[in-house]
Amino acid sequence: MSSLRQQIDGLVEDGSVTAAAAMLQQGSSRPEVAYGGSRLLDADAAVDASTLFDLASLTKPLSATLALVLDQSDELPLATRLGAVWPQTDSRVGAVTLEDLLRHRAGMRRWMPLYAVCRDPQEVVEKLLGGDWFDVSGEVYSDLGFMLWALTTERALGATYRTLMERLVLDPLGGLRFAFGGDLEQVAECALPTGSEVELAAAVGLQVEEMKPPERGEPQDGNSRFLGGACGHAGLFGTLPGLQAFADAYRSPGQLLSAESLSRATGGGGRYGLGWFRASETAGGRAFGGAAFGHEGFVGSSLWFDPDNDRVAILLAHRSGLAVDMGGARERLHQLLGDL
Repeated sequence: MSSLRQQIDGLVEDGSVTAAAAMLQQGSSRPEVAYGGSRLLDADAAVDASTLFDLASLTKPLSATLALVLDQSDELPLATRLGAVWPQTDSRVGAVTLEDLLRHRAGMRRWMPLYAVCRDPQEVVEKLLGGDWFDVSGEVYSDLGFMLWALTTERALGATYRTLMERLVLDPLGGLRFAFGGDLEQVAECALPTGSEVELAAAVGLQVEEMKPPERGEPQDGNSRFLGGACGHAGLFGTLPGLQAFADAYRSPGQLLSAESLSRATGGGGRYGLGWFRASETAGGRAFGGAAFGHEGFVGSSLWFDPDNDRVAILLAHRSGLAVDMGGARERLHQLLGDL
């Protein structure tokens, strides 16, 4: 049994995750892949290449990739200001660019429980553009910025986020490897309630009720549930082959993005790339080194690149409880690459 399979089996056996899938690759060598755990509603079925995982915030780099595709085709340049799409905004909000939103430098708050402050999804745009949540200095990781980017993109192009994602990103990656939620069959069990959102809401002076763990095909994220699924910041589901194809697109200019766009995604300075974490932001990134970039999802998954050594590590997982910290598992996963 490989070290990777042992590590994935260990996560399942010690109760850290309900299910997991992982891939490690060094250069052009054959990737090492492992699966562990069971699927939702059928404890006897093994996790495999068709099992869907809630990507949570791993949706963000996929959204940023869509933004880069639209920029390089000139359909919607990243330099577009909010005021050009939403002329009713005040000058401060209107000066924010789409790139500012995707690099977490728009001054937006990290998070708000939209389901507690909006009567319905139609009120979300008004709240996001109102200016009250543009009160943060410096670079702050913000779900709200990605939600506003998605809504602005829909408004500017007259097409839904889902339609654009499917046509320009997911279909080229093998569309059946991803899903927007709904009545899905092959979804790994997710046991996480929204207790963390109760704490986040309390930190901004709001009281919300904890939501139960998601139903099959329902995102764990409370705002995604309120908005009806994927909405820029979270809500997509993906398989391991889907994430492998996405990783390949970032290692091979021309598949989805030009070399210039790929450089833009990971360059630009600051704490964050365009939809990506820098290595210094998380334990998993630091295990790879200073040039690494990647992203992690609240439910438990991660995708990291080590460009200096041409290495990539994918972990798809649903952690079994809010107290489970996946940082150590990601570090151990990345350390295994040294043995390939």
